[in-house]
Amino acid sequence: MLGLAIVTLLSSCSKEAALEKEYYGKLKVEVTLLPGTPALSMRVNGDSLISLPMTSPAFFKANKSGKIEVYETSTGVVLGDTTVMITKNELTTLKFAYSKDYGFKGWINTAPISPDSIQLQIQNKLSVANYPQPYFDLQVCTFDPGTSEISVPVAVLDHFNSGLFYPKKLTLPVLDASGNFIWYVGRLKDPVTGEFIINPALGTDLFVLVILGDAIQGTSGLYIVSDDASGGIETQQVLL
Repeated sequence: MLGLAIVTLLSSCSKEAALEKEYYGKLKVEVTLLPGTPALSMRVNGDSLISLPMTSPAFFKANKSGKIEVYETSTGVVLGDTTVMITKNELTTLKFAYSKDYGFKGWINTAPISPDSIQLQIQNKLSVANYPQPYFDLQVCTFDPGTSEISVPVAVLDHFNSGLFYPKKLTLPVLDASGNFIWYVGRLKDPVTGEFIINPALGTDLFVLVILGDAIQGTSGLYIVSDDASGGIETQQVLL
């Protein structure tokens, strides 16, 4: 009977130890460095500050929900937060971007973009001096440089508001049916008058949004639509 009791006790202790065993996974938070990105830090579940970007992954308890908060180091202002579940024995990678210059902040989708596509998030950064309208409708079309033919819109961004990024991201194909890289152009339409806006740089109602090539296949980026002193509309591309 004593032997049985000892076996039972050891078995019970073994089960309790198994229940108490903790598992860990790795977490790494990357930062997309853009013009105007200050020094950043983060907290996980309110713990001490960790400088970003992390030089190497850190271990955290797995199978438990954790809250990540990203701060501007100098001010302590929270710029973004998210909840993540760390998987046992696996690496979880997150990416964050913040730019005072572009007025952009948020978590970046780290899922790979198919090499036959690109992903765009477009910002209306046209100056109030040249373009005082609070918003436009933006038509995204393809352009054939050989024939100068413009397609019907492949996407229409209603309420393309001044100073803001359009909330919806666009995923567009890279190649046409003949296997050639596609040119994408934008056309701004005044929703009040129904008239298209002339781009002084080209003397027509379009501007170049993106010219595709090998370097940006399968990429995600910010596309900032702005203007020069004369009102000429241009697009700056920032890959994420």
